[in-house]
Amino acid sequence: MKSIFIYLFTIFSLAGMTLQAQDAPCSGQSTAAAEGTFTLGYNYTITTNGSDVTAVFQLLDPKVGLVAFAQTYNPNFAEVQMAAVGDPAAQTFTATFSGQTAGAPFNIACKFAFAGGLATTPVLAYVVNTGCGGGSSSLISLPVTFEDDALDYELQDFAGTASEIIVDPTDAGNTVVRTIKSASAELFAGTTVADVSGFSEAIPFVLGSSFMTVRVWSPDAGIPVRLKVEQVGVPAISVETEATTTVANAWETLTFNFANQAPGTAAIGYGNTYNKATIFFNFGTTGAEAGEKTYYWDDVAFLPGEPVVGIELPVTFEDEEIDYALTDFGGNASSLVADPTNPSNTVVQSIRTAGAEFFAGTTVGGTVGLASPIPFVPGSSTLSVRVFSPTAGTPVRLKVENSANPGISVETEVNTTVAGDWETILFNFSNQVSGTAPINFANQYNKPSIFFNFGASGAPEQIYFWDDIEFVPGPPAPALDLPVDFESDDLIYGLVDFAGTVSTRITDPTDAGNKVVQTTRTAGSAFFAGTVLAEGVGFANPIAFTPESTVLSVRVWSPVAGIQVRLKAEALANPAISVETEATSTVAGDWETLSFDFANEAPGTAEINFASDYRKLVIFFNFGAEGAPEQTYYWDDVQFPSVACAVNGGTIATNSPRLNLCKGDGVANLVQLTVSGNVGVGRFGLVTQSNLDVVATNATGLFNMENYPAGSYFVGHISVNDISELSGITNVDQLSGCFDLSNQLPVTSVQLDGGTITANGSLVVCSGNIGFSVTGNQGPNFRWALLNQQATIVLAQNTTGIFNVNALANGTYRVGHIAYGQGVNLGAITPPIVPECVDASNLLTLTKVSCIQAAIESSPNPTVGASYVTFSVPNDAYTTLEVYDMSGRKIADLFSQNVQSGAEYRLEFNGSGLPNGVYVYRLSTESEVVIEKFMIAK
Repeated sequence: MKSIFIYLFTIFSLAGMTLQAQDAPCSGQSTAAAEGTFTLGYNYTITTNGSDVTAVFQLLDPKVGLVAFAQTYNPNFAEVQMAAVGDPAAQTFTATFSGQTAGAPFNIACKFAFAGGLATTPVLAYVVNTGCGGGSSSLISLPVTFEDDALDYELQDFAGTASEIIVDPTDAGNTVVRTIKSASAELFAGTTVADVSGFSEAIPFVLGSSFMTVRVWSPDAGIPVRLKVEQVGVPAISVETEATTTVANAWETLTFNFANQAPGTAAIGYGNTYNKATIFFNFGTTGAEAGEKTYYWDDVAFLPGEPVVGIELPVTFEDEEIDYALTDFGGNASSLVADPTNPSNTVVQSIRTAGAEFFAGTTVGGTVGLASPIPFVPGSSTLSVRVFSPTAGTPVRLKVENSANPGISVETEVNTTVAGDWETILFNFSNQVSGTAPINFANQYNKPSIFFNFGASGAPEQIYFWDDIEFVPGPPAPALDLPVDFESDDLIYGLVDFAGTVSTRITDPTDAGNKVVQTTRTAGSAFFAGTVLAEGVGFANPIAFTPESTVLSVRVWSPVAGIQVRLKAEALANPAISVETEATSTVAGDWETLSFDFANEAPGTAEINFASDYRKLVIFFNFGAEGAPEQTYYWDDVQFPSVACAVNGGTIATNSPRLNLCKGDGVANLVQLTVSGNVGVGRFGLVTQSNLDVVATNATGLFNMENYPAGSYFVGHISVNDISELSGITNVDQLSGCFDLSNQLPVTSVQLDGGTITANGSLVVCSGNIGFSVTGNQGPNFRWALLNQQATIVLAQNTTGIFNVNALANGTYRVGHIAYGQGVNLGAITPPIVPECVDASNLLTLTKVSCIQAAIESSPNPTVGASYVTFSVPNDAYTTLEVYDMSGRKIADLFSQNVQSGAEYRLEFNGSGLPNGVYVYRLSTESEVVIEKFMIAK
């Protein structure tokens, strides 16, 4: 979190701010943010009543599932949830802090958390019983020069240092910090600057710019000086590095590179916030060992470096300006090499050395990883890697993790299918390796590692090649939402066990036509063993608790009666936002429906907060029973209890051949729906998947997707009691009362345009490579394709637009940049060239012709001695002409220089001193060699 102090007595641009006298509140309005962003902004008021300080914050940006947290720095960081005030639509929150001292500083910020993110205000500086600002407070910003007498630099000594700001003993016009490391100091004694407030802006570390400088005076040379930066209030987010003094009793500027972290400490995380610094003189040596020493320091500054090009997907290893930071471990040795099957392509060669560990592998991006997280979402959880393996059936494991937190990872594995050739392997991270963590779509993964022949310890040396790491978008997964009946094979349910449970979605053992979850609570499991529903996925909408609707029901099968079953609802990314309640099973060996009333929270747990964004559930069987014997439970139908409703959306069907549609491919995009079994009145509806906006409704069920923007939609039949209830509805969330649209089908519409292509050279070629460029393309998938003249067969395809014509027969071909939808097989194109979900409207004609060869002729032939040789070449080229005998021995060098195309050259060779026999003129250019035999017969 980035903490920024706003001192209200100096900032007059905040709308609505008034300066207050004694006992007056500090209030105002702002859009300033320390984390995230604000559009309309927020109002704030801080007041004192006796020894109580009360803060009120109102968010003006409308948000769903909004909660607020007060963050205080008095002097240490603390965070508490604020209470909602009045109408939830007002988005106003308050918190009171007792036991404050008049005249003391009180520093506070507000973090607003909501569906889809969070935003935090800067830290407001308030003086208890006085108002905004006051005292000598001001902003602490880099560079820190210690020259402002009115500024509290918040120097904090620890473990045996004593620091103060004094006049520079070598320059009376300068102010510095003197730090005395006492004779009793610990080896880690140090001093922090900006200890409570932090710097006004986080240190702007980015890849390639990871440097800070400090001017230092040391009594000794060779002293290790450690510099540590961290996040205010979150000491676990830190990075440390060291530099060594080189002079004694004189000033020098030390440079600290945080990309080279101190051994045993955390690596730099470029996505982290670092906003305070600590300096340690003679780190690692105690005062008892070194004796009391006095140091001086000044000018703490950020030093920008050269920007580094980040690694982005797809990773093709073709950019010479990018450091791919290949990092081997466990016995791998990797390097960038020319593709052994195509010298114009660059790939990675990974040698798995003899005796390598079973987990030997290679990471792309080192400790930093990719510049952007892999865009995993439900339904799109696949990466592809092109692999060359010496053997088929070799297991290849791919792992992705969070570069700042290796505990956040997911692994999957696929076997090679061919030997000694390239193949593209698809790695679907929704199918994680057994015993490893499942994918969590709320996490960020940006660091890939590949493992060849994973699990084989001590195998003989083998060489692998790999290339083209790409994200493979998939069709959007259906949204998971209440009610959950576990019937769909297409949904991602996000079932995650912990503390000793093992859960699987299976066929109901009492009803073969039903799907349920089997949860086994293993012997010796913890008292809190449970299973999460919707982990990493989240329900599409927050659980719709209201004061009138606080009950969820779950159908449960328990082997014994009297079992405590706990149900917990919590936020997707913040387990601290939760509410828990319990119910007790009443039958043994049979199904029953248990009701969980979250208005009656479990003892010692948080009350329900109707403004909170609860998007997942956790179920605990036999909660509280530590080390109970193994028991197996079943559960199903997680929902709000059904209420009488007179409508039914019915069952819808479509006679459309497919619901993944493509705009711009020349094929009509019609979706035709029919409905049966519906009760009530209604309309067919087209709704966006992202936010459930109603795009169109009609009574016919026919939608032409060419009329709507490309995107992901639901189609369904919306039934209501009164058709007037649908009047003016622009979003499904506006529906209320008795309605039904539970029959929706997903529809995806993508825009295809292969773009406009141009050839980088002549379209009439005889040999070598020809490249193409494209502009104006759009769509989910693209490939360059080389086709036959009739455009019925794809002869070659790639992502580079470069084709080698050497292997082509003379004739005419077609080249295009083809946009296509998911599931299209470019290798099976048949007339017409544009099947559904393919746009190849930009084809160019390529002609392959025979190359003109160099020519050589000699006369007279045979000759008694002197011979004249005449030659020409088809292209400007460096050319040599040599004479050899039939044993291959060179006799003479006749010519060696650049020649012009089409020009004829004539040279004389006198072979009168040679014995009779057959000889050879050898003409060589950069592209060909031509031989002419001649005979000497005297």
